[in-house]
Amino acid sequence: MTENYPELGRLTALRFLEWAQSIQVEQYEMLRTCLGREFFYEHPSALIRAPRGFVFLKQMDLSEFFSFSRELARKTEDRRLQSE
Repeated sequence: MTENYPELGRLTALRFLEWAQSIQVEQYEMLRTCLGREFFYEHPSALIRAPRGFVFLKQMDLSEFFSFSRELARKTEDRRLQSE
C-alpha cells in the first residue's frame, strides 16, 4: 500500500495511513452514536452492517478547495519548521 507514496518515505506513509484509518473509525463511531448501534448491527443490508469506518466528504467548489489546500500546506509547513 505504501508504494503509492515513494517520495514521502515508507515510515511517513505508514503514519499517514494509520492517521487516516483512525479518522475513519472516529467518524464511524460518531455515526453509530447518532444513529444507534442497532441501526448498523441489525440493518438488513450487509453493506451497512460491515463497515468499521466511514469517510465524511465535503463538497467544495474549486476556489474553496484551493484555499483549503493552501491553508493545510501552510499549517503542515509551519509544523515541520517548528519540529526542526
